[in-house]
Amino acid sequence: SDADAVWAAFMRGPTDRPPATGFLLNASLNYSGPKRSHRLVIQFWGNPELPVRMDLMANMGTIVASWREDKEGFSAYFPEEEAVYLHPDARYAMDAFGFAFPLSLEGFGLLLTGDMSGLATNEYESVAEVAAEDMPDSDLGPGFEYTIKDGEERFRLLLDLRSRLVRYTSPGVIPWVLEVSSYLDDDGLPFVPAKIRMTRSDTEKAILRTKQTEFQD
Repeated sequence: SDADAVWAAFMRGPTDRPPATGFLLNASLNYSGPKRSHRLVIQFWGNPELPVRMDLMANMGTIVASWREDKEGFSAYFPEEEAVYLHPDARYAMDAFGFAFPLSLEGFGLLLTGDMSGLATNEYESVAEVAAEDMPDSDLGPGFEYTIKDGEERFRLLLDLRSRLVRYTSPGVIPWVLEVSSYLDDDGLPFVPAKIRMTRSDTEKAILRTKQTEFQD
């Protein structure tokens, strides 16, 4: 079926992504949460897998924090305090610093370089067709929304017909909803998200806009 073909291509990952051992991208991040709000510029680099590093900067270019995730866990350096904090779980640590995101740094690295297959297992439980007018951006055309079982919980992935992620709805009583409203098609990077909106409630939301992406051999 068309739904099976879209899913299989999604699980294989993008075939048009240039072969690379690393990436470098610049983006802006507007985050508003119950603990605090941030308007930051980020520089994010590393390998398709670990290690990865992210610098969070104020608009004037001052580094507010440097984050790193490797196989040993997560570390955060704050230049103003001259302090380093360590934690084995990146998502828990970022939440403690006021960024309650649904993915680890490694997960964001894969998402922002176009390989989102790590969001899912090899099987989906059910699928529903979604008309173009019901997509977050109708320019993406129609798609399929898949429900995936993860232990006792379930989450959903909405894909367009090119097997690109359009929406990820996380497990949980108050789920994260992550929407990719556009891709960098005009830059020849149709698999790299241009804008990602993340919401969990009326009081917790973030928008990430990709400014520049480079792949390094």
